[in-house]
Amino acid sequence: MRIWLDVNKAPEGYIGLDTVNKVKNCLIYYEQKNEPIEEISIAAEIEYNRQADGGNITKLLEFLSNRNYPIHIHTEDNSIRLLVKTYGLTMIN
Repeated sequence: MRIWLDVNKAPEGYIGLDTVNKVKNCLIYYEQKNEPIEEISIAAEIEYNRQADGGNITKLLEFLSNRNYPIHIHTEDNSIRLLVKTYGLTMIN
């Protein structure tokens, strides 16, 4: 299962979600079903657009910090890439 966190439509093969809370709930659901999580792809703009529903990207990365899912940042934002590394998460291209 692959998650696409963005306000724009997800590409084929991804579950498109537009808030941090939706991503958290989706992950919990699939974890309980023991479904593999292949990738979480994040748009840095969520940091600015959706803070009201679950917090910003930092809140998501905190949530992910004790999980080992590959993270992809699909927008150009080096500050988010640095945060991913700060939380010790695996970043993929």
